[in-house]
Amino acid sequence: GGGGGGGRAYSNGCWDDDGDWISFDGKKPREVAVILSGLSFEDAIEALANIPPATGTKAAALLMVSQGPDTAGAMVSAIVDAMGAEDAAAVLSLLKEEKVEIILSIITHDEAEAVRAAMVQIANSAGRSGGGRGG
Repeated sequence: GGGGGGGRAYSNGCWDDDGDWISFDGKKPREVAVILSGLSFEDAIEALANIPPATGTKAAALLMVSQGPDTAGAMVSAIVDAMGAEDAAAVLSLLKEEKVEIILSIITHDEAEAVRAAMVQIANSAGRSGGGRGG
């Protein structure tokens, strides 16, 4: 893997219930989502915070799609707490609009407002940059 720019270092993995380290290096978001779905809620959120956004955002979205709205809403709240509204918005921007609306109606008003604002920013910046694919 090439070194990223500045910002934080991601450990890109998680501990499983047996205390073994699972590395996400080279794993596709879908594979990561499957691993996360086997973890406790807290562990899954903690693991998400340790995954580079390119993978973590998609993995979180896949995880939310596979969960009911209540769980997805709780995940969004936890992501806002652990990583910030921008990260939560990036995940939600990959979901269908109906699902997003349901999730935003479940979480607190303040969280929903913050996530909405961040989603607007993401949409605007995506329009400008033309969204090249990193690699």
